[in-house]
Amino acid sequence: MRNLSKKIVSFVTAALIALSCFGISVSAVDSLIPEGNGNMYLDVVFVLDSSGSMLESDPNRVAADAFSLFTDLCDDTCGVGYTIYSHIIKESEAITALDEKHLAELKTKISGMNRNPQGDTDIALGLDKALQLHELNMTEDDGRKKAVILLSDGNTHLIDGSKSDAQLEKEMNDVLQKLSDNEIPVYAIGLNYDGTLDKKETNKIAETTGGKAFEAKASNELPAIIADIFADIYDIKGDSKEIKDGNVEVYIKDKSVSYVNLIIRSRLSIDQLNPVLMNPRRETIDIRNNENFVVTTTDSYILIKMLSPVSGRWKLHLDNATNENCSVSQLDFYSMYVKQSIADLDNTLVVGETTRIVASLNNELGLVTDKSLTENISMTTTVTGGGEIKTIDLTPQSNGQFIGEIILTTEGSYTVVTTAVSDNFNKTSVPLTLTAKTYTAEEIKKFKYDSESLAPIEIPEQDPHPSFNPITIIIGFIVLAGIGIAIFLIFKLKDRANQSALSLARADSHGMPEPERPAPPAPPIETIQNMPEPPKDEYIDIPLVEHGSLDSLIKKGPDDAFNSNSADYQTDKSLEAIIKKGPDNDLGFGSPDMEELNEFDNTQQETYQSGHNFSDLFGGGQH
Repeated sequence: MRNLSKKIVSFVTAALIALSCFGISVSAVDSLIPEGNGNMYLDVVFVLDSSGSMLESDPNRVAADAFSLFTDLCDDTCGVGYTIYSHIIKESEAITALDEKHLAELKTKISGMNRNPQGDTDIALGLDKALQLHELNMTEDDGRKKAVILLSDGNTHLIDGSKSDAQLEKEMNDVLQKLSDNEIPVYAIGLNYDGTLDKKETNKIAETTGGKAFEAKASNELPAIIADIFADIYDIKGDSKEIKDGNVEVYIKDKSVSYVNLIIRSRLSIDQLNPVLMNPRRETIDIRNNENFVVTTTDSYILIKMLSPVSGRWKLHLDNATNENCSVSQLDFYSMYVKQSIADLDNTLVVGETTRIVASLNNELGLVTDKSLTENISMTTTVTGGGEIKTIDLTPQSNGQFIGEIILTTEGSYTVVTTAVSDNFNKTSVPLTLTAKTYTAEEIKKFKYDSESLAPIEIPEQDPHPSFNPITIIIGFIVLAGIGIAIFLIFKLKDRANQSALSLARADSHGMPEPERPAPPAPPIETIQNMPEPPKDEYIDIPLVEHGSLDSLIKKGPDDAFNSNSADYQTDKSLEAIIKKGPDNDLGFGSPDMEELNEFDNTQQETYQSGHNFSDLFGGGQH
């Protein structure tokens, strides 16, 4: 029976697990959570100068460390490609996802790239190749960020005269315009080791494409610039840390922080610094042997990457570190994205009618409702098309959504983009392309809603607890029914077990097995009339009419327990001995003598009400 109970319990447990797992899978599909362990979704192409002058401007090949640092800051939703140029394209590789093996191969190729002592510099050629690599990997409205990182120490100029300066300038203008049209910013890093860098050209490249220009007078400044570029792409507010007695405080604001990057730049090696990290509970973490931490070391930087860390105040200790010989910066990446929709209008824009826009901040758990985040966020939607650009601020709602309204006056195709901005991050939604049309009054009725109210409305796919679909509900009922049956069986088996145990206990109390007994016959009606009400919990109710009747009761009791020995009790004297000297000698009114016993006759009936004692006397039979 115990084994059967265990099997039923196992069944119930398995059913609950199966139901919960099924629910999770449905929720994941319904909530449209991005894949990967983050949501950086960046495609970047490095354009690396390999002209002869790079031998002097970057003798220690820190450019390779810059490439390594940027890719280490990315997650596996990112793609990376590169092109190596001088006055020709020497080598290139298409944008490929950053898995661990591919990343190691890329780092090896970049660190071992050859530099041509006789090579000239044609920056436009390198940028055009980067554009081609992006175009090969580009799909419409894929929602991925795109960027080019250019690293050069010279100016566009060909000594051999194969292209005139005018031709070079035209090619540069053409490629920059194409990059701008495709919204691919260029981050131009100029190595100005000898003071001959044409800053005007790097600034033009950055400004035309929406990127930024940087100047590095020494190659060891590159890691800091790369960190700034990464922060600019994601609008991350980098935090430079102060070092006190070798200690650095690392503050993680909330649970939505997906990655924390600690970048250490120092002349000291990792062995000399011996980094030790303590969590908010002041427990020491072995960062070199922990799957939640990734440590990368090069000659120019040390990167400690914390994956999904708990919020609170951490402490980093660095031996021998001071503010003079070491710098530490913190870059937090929030794994969140902005979701937007056109509410109540079936994603239709109606010219001249109010259009409601609903947006929310989401993470892998669904809609973000944490007030520590939503209270400090502003959301803005930009609608572009029909020859106009309209920007509206969305109003926060109590359920974590943001709502705004806009009226379009011109038919045409429109692009809707919503941006969420806080002190810690900047997130932009995937662009939504829609068509605005003019409809008749009857057609507009189906789009109408109460535009005077901005009451929160529900968007199913943004619900942090998505409802189950019909199939899930049916399966849930079946599983719950099975659980109910199993619980009923468990209680039924338990009740039977209790009855068996009670029977065994009764049998043990008499030293013999207790057979199945028929229900006792009801006492004659005439004997129970005028009987006194028995005290509570005392149930002996056997009428004694005369000696002969009592003798018959002993011989032929309802439970037949004493029949085998009834021959021993054939006389009044024997009966007198039993009544006087019973097992507990307590009949509830004392032990009567024979004279008292003889007073029983047909006209005067007395009842023995001595509880279990009288019952024990006659073998424990039921009556």
